[in-house]
Amino acid sequence: MKRTIFLLAVMLFAVRTKAPQKLETAGSSSCGGPPIYCATTSTNIVPITKLPTPTVDTKFVDPDFHSAMVRVTGPDTLTSRPGISYLTNSSAEQNTWNIDSTKFYAIATGNAIYAYDFNSTTMDAMLEQPAMPLSTASFSRVNANLVYGWTGGTSLTIGQYDLAAHKLTDVIATPSCVPGLTPQPHQGDVSVSANDQRIMVYEGGSQQNRDNFVVVYDKTLGCRWLNTQTGEIGGAWGPEGKATPYVTPFLMHNARLAISGQWAVLEPSTMMTKVIWMVDSLNVRDCSFDSTGLCAGHGVGGYQKYVNSSSYLDDMNILIRPFGTLTPTSPLIKPLPKPVQWGYDKHLSWNDDNTTDTMPVCGSTYLESPPDVPRAWNEEIICLRTDGTAHAVWRFAHHRSVYQTVDFWSTPRGNVSQDGKFYEFTSTWGNELGIQPGTSGIFRKDVFVVELH
Repeated sequence: MKRTIFLLAVMLFAVRTKAPQKLETAGSSSCGGPPIYCATTSTNIVPITKLPTPTVDTKFVDPDFHSAMVRVTGPDTLTSRPGISYLTNSSAEQNTWNIDSTKFYAIATGNAIYAYDFNSTTMDAMLEQPAMPLSTASFSRVNANLVYGWTGGTSLTIGQYDLAAHKLTDVIATPSCVPGLTPQPHQGDVSVSANDQRIMVYEGGSQQNRDNFVVVYDKTLGCRWLNTQTGEIGGAWGPEGKATPYVTPFLMHNARLAISGQWAVLEPSTMMTKVIWMVDSLNVRDCSFDSTGLCAGHGVGGYQKYVNSSSYLDDMNILIRPFGTLTPTSPLIKPLPKPVQWGYDKHLSWNDDNTTDTMPVCGSTYLESPPDVPRAWNEEIICLRTDGTAHAVWRFAHHRSVYQTVDFWSTPRGNVSQDGKFYEFTSTWGNELGIQPGTSGIFRKDVFVVELH
């Protein structure tokens, strides 16, 4: 009896003095990523630890999730323009890294695009000058030194820039191959397919939300286009005629080409649906934001699948679906956390995807106001498993960007590298980077990189 009482006392003491729960990580022999990372998949609430403002180009460790990080830019990055901000692309869908993670780019205030040389071992980042002679940019998927983008002006010319030779070459002036397309001062981001075979842009308007042409340039076949106002499809290859079954005219907020080059995701400026075009056909379908389509929120395309925030059941109910049928959808987070929470926003990036659509999709989350009940994943950089064999949300770092509703650029948009090993993002770093010159209360932003391990 005494022995029983003694054992119970020992067990009770052990429970009362239990050490704080540690973040669980995968075994080192089976991870390192991608496709499987060593980072924690715990759903514990991890508070943001106060961290001094990092020194530029000095590697440090996130104290909450233990990932290696580096601050790439600072107020003196360009001595000729002291105090300006530096940003990642406005879209997490954009491919801002080269094929082997030895280069990426950052955008200075005013839209000048600068390439950086990157050492993936030391995480040293070195600015290349001058700025690239492009107004938009997407790295090649085959050549480590090649970048595609709009050359600027009103000619609507897609160019390619060789970072090694510092040489800009015109690829195609799209008005030359699209009837009714006239020179305009706006061209949306360039999308580049696998093997650099196809390049897509959206254009035709004087600014974003006014564009009505999607143009896909195939390096072998030539141009193919869709006019979203008339529904006409034509070009040098594929069938010509009216889009079907979706025929409602619209202007575009955004448009992206799947990595396979077979699908285009068009986002009408009305923000009530997404439109999927099978590029080699006349097939154009809509995917509504309501409970029948579940296509709301930021999304990103891989090869043959599409991932998006559904805005259904919970703001972290992120779905994956085939482009070909758009159904069925499968949740990437299961079970969903409790309590239900709304107000999250997240930007998703899938530049690391493969032909089987089984590489992780990554992103960063933020809230416009503090949550009523704290939950995991808020204000974090995360990657989600997509291979369907298990559910996992890997947690890498707190991005520490404070979103200001008057400043879109304070959102922690980020872009995963093509090899899935790094993620660059924008941050105000707790509003500790200073005030943006020439503004009233707008905080500076800088570009940071976190290692995904």
